[in-house]
Amino acid sequence: MTGRTAAGTEPADPTIVAVEREGAGRHLVRELRPGAFLAPRPLLPVPDRVRIALVGTRAGLLAGDDLLLHISVGPGARLELTEPSGLVAYDHRGGTSRWRARVDIAEDGELHWDARPFVVCDCEDDCVPHGAVA
Repeated sequence: MTGRTAAGTEPADPTIVAVEREGAGRHLVRELRPGAFLAPRPLLPVPDRVRIALVGTRAGLLAGDDLLLHISVGPGARLELTEPSGLVAYDHRGGTSRWRARVDIAEDGELHWDARPFVVCDCEDDCVPHGAVA
């Protein structure tokens, strides 16, 4: 699967992370599905939350790429997401790519997302972190 789509359509392969909590008890991972650009990987368990790493499966986003991430945290559940590395989006002479996240957090749910820098790169110049002035 390439993750590339026609304009206005969603990719068939989003990255999916869904966690729930059994009553006042343990946390459960309901779904972990890798997508075209990110693969969710469970980390060592802790009693009060689920810990998941979002690991990049490609070097970056190229023109026409569409990264879609679905995160779902059920009632009372706690999710800790970690990104071990940043992501680079390459310009490729004016082409576009998309990075989108749909995040659903139920009542009393919690999401802690330790995100790394998102870098936008103009291939004729040096790459700079998003929002920084070159």
